[in-house]
Amino acid sequence: MDFSKFKFEFELYDILALLLPGFLLLCIGWVTLRGWHTFVVSLAGLSGTGFTALLLVSFPVGHLIQELGDAALKKIRGERCFKSGRDKFWGTEEGGNLRTLIAKEIGFVPSVDGAFDFCLYSIKDNFTRRHAFLTHLISAGHFWCLVFW
Repeated sequence: MDFSKFKFEFELYDILALLLPGFLLLCIGWVTLRGWHTFVVSLAGLSGTGFTALLLVSFPVGHLIQELGDAALKKIRGERCFKSGRDKFWGTEEGGNLRTLIAKEIGFVPSVDGAFDFCLYSIKDNFTRRHAFLTHLISAGHFWCLVFW
């Protein structure tokens, strides 16, 4: 097997929004079940392999937290809670101007979600801070879920 083409990359999103909440939940569970003293002694005595295994388990746990957090927020705030900003914008005068411009470009007036997708497609990678902004937003939601569960 040729490993030269194998890329193992972590992005900011993977670390802040998935790995860190999963790691924190595992640590919280460890402290809850075993106590602080055992946690501190065990964490200090972890080998490199043990710590790597802990991080590997943290990643799917972080995915689980993400899905449970999204489901909880949608249950509390409604199905379109993550899209409420674009819904409000779509009803403003500036949103009407955007509708007109997009209709000229593609030939019909799209829905608000279609317009959002069109705008994301149009800017491609020109808005480099968007990824970092979304990462911080999602990780804040996950930490909120960890705090209140």
